[in-house]
Amino acid sequence: MSNLKFKSDENLTAAQLLIEHKKYNSSIHCSYYGCFQYMKCMLCHNINIGYDKQDEKRGSDTHDFIFGLLLKKMKNVTIEKRFRTNYESLKAKRKKADYANKQINQFDSLSAIEGAKSIIANLNQAFGIIKL
Repeated sequence: MSNLKFKSDENLTAAQLLIEHKKYNSSIHCSYYGCFQYMKCMLCHNINIGYDKQDEKRGSDTHDFIFGLLLKKMKNVTIEKRFRTNYESLKAKRKKADYANKQINQFDSLSAIEGAKSIIANLNQAFGIIKL
């Protein structure tokens, strides 16, 4: 198994465990990064954009770069729209959980993990299951 696929699975499992233990901020962080790692793995294994190429774009917009690469490769407008909406919502939740001086609640946390799963489903619809 790819290291990033393993990390993705581990982060999504951790997100669920953190929700069960009422650690909502941390769960959103894990949901987001589990999803992001899956995105990178999808680019590498199904779209043939290797990790070295993905990592060429350094700085604060690395995540937008990865997101943009996937958007450019999507052929189905409906899936693309769902992917965009789900990703932007999850990213906003992660920023709130990581940086804002605001309380994160169970609803936000559950919404984040469901958003991550939806993004993964969108990617699988668009590009197939990850080919490891």
